[in-house]
This record gives sequence, structure tokens and C-alpha cells, in this order.
Amino acid sequence: MKRIIVPLFIMYIMALSFAADRTPQGSRPDMIILYMPVHRSVGQLRLDRAGQLHGVRLRLLLVLNRDLKPMGIQLRYRITRQGELPIGRCIDELAQNRYQAYLGLGMSPERQKSGIRYSHVPLYTVPNVLWMLKKHTFPYKDLSSLKGKRIGVVRGKPVLMQPGIDKKMLIDRSAPTPASNVQKLLRGRLDAIVDPLSSTGTVVLEMGIENQIEFCLACLPVSKAYIGYSPAVPESVRIQIDRVVETLSMSGEIQNIMFGRLLNRLKQGLINAKK
Repeated sequence: MKRIIVPLFIMYIMALSFAADRTPQGSRPDMIILYMPVHRSVGQLRLDRAGQLHGVRLRLLLVLNRDLKPMGIQLRYRITRQGELPIGRCIDELAQNRYQAYLGLGMSPERQKSGIRYSHVPLYTVPNVLWMLKKHTFPYKDLSSLKGKRIGVVRGKPVLMQPGIDKKMLIDRSAPTPASNVQKLLRGRLDAIVDPLSSTGTVVLEMGIENQIEFCLACLPVSKAYIGYSPAVPESVRIQIDRVVETLSMSGEIQNIMFGRLLNRLKQGLINAKK
């Protein structure tokens, strides 16, 4: 019996003092703080040269912490000397409890095998968008409309990964970034791009070409982003955070934070279906 009780007790103590040595001033001494790594996500989170974080995930974090505070739980980014970390390292260090949480993590069997735990409810859904030049538009409604088209997907992104889909369309996965993918579209090397609203949408605005772009929100399935947790985070803590996420999701507050402002700036090129 002792062999079971002792490890569980240790895990409970860890949950109450996840990085207690770095608890910010003003925090309750019994506050459960889940630290998160910094990974650049185009249109959502970035670290500038001065070491300051920017992006809508900070607004999301503020709202989550507002509603989690009465429960004695807070989520915080930890900025290290390495600055932004590659996603692989974020996952490894999350699995090893060097960090305790990650906002907006896609679910995969490999990550689950490494020990990552996920929120039971999605943090938000990510619109996967079809982007094309207005001067080279073609009729589209769903994936079948892309048959025989040259479609750009950013290298490493889990988009258009369905079995057999490469036989139906010409998918170019060589672009290392959303910006390089957009450049290929502008040069006529692609017929369209499939990429999340936040990443390519941000690039389109930064390049000032929103009046040249048409995009469809309704013709592709959405992706789900969850909160990923270290295996050491107790289920009781995850359940409390789930309740807050569910309430904020039902109100529409989370989706509005993540994509509302961006969508409003791009809306002149929005077409939900074109026959």
C-alpha cells in the first residue's frame, strides 16, 4: 500500500507547487501555477527582440486567468534565455513536466504516447481556409472542387492529410512559412492555398494584399485546438479548467478573441461558397 500512496502524495505536492520558486509577487501562496513554453504561432503568439510577448493568445490567457483566479489556478508563460522554442521541444519538455501546460495544442497519437494529457473540451476551433487570388478564382464548394488544382500547404502542417487525397489534387508542401506560400500564390505557382485563418490571414494583412485575395471559410473542416498538459497535472485541476473553457466557449468569447478582429479586417474577401 505504501508504494502506491507515497508517489501519489508526491504528485499532489508537485501540483500545489509547480515552480513555487518563481511564483510572482502578489500571488496567493497556495495558488496552482501552470507554466507554459513560448512557441511562435503566426497570428497568435510571438516574442519580440525586447523579450515581450504579443498576440491574441495573451488576450485569451487574460480571460482564462480572470475566471480561474477564484479557483486558485493560473496559467503563465515562462520566457527563458532560449526565447521561442520549437514545437518538438515544447512537447518534450511538457511531457517531462518542465512545463505544465500549452494553449492551443493539436491532438495526435504520438503526443498522447509521450504522456501529454489533453483538455476534454477543445479550447477553440481553428478555421482551415481556402485562399486564392481574386483574378484567378475558380468555382469551389468543398474538397472535390480542388481536384486537379495546385494547392499550397505549409511544410509540416497537419492540413489535407486524409488518405488518398494526394491522388485527387496536386499538393505542394515545400513552403517553409505562410509568407513564402503566399508569395508562390502571387507568382502563379499555386492555384490556391489551404491554411488556417490566423497564419495566412495575418500574412495577407501584413503584405497589404487583402484586396487581391478571396477566401472561403465554409468549404473545409475545422481543426480543434486543446490545452495540453504535463502528466503531473492532476485531473481535478484539468476538470476545473475545462469548466471555465466550456463556459467561455459557449458564450463565443474565446472564438471572438482568437479570430474576430482578424476576420473583420479580411471580410471584404470572404466568400463562404461559390458554385
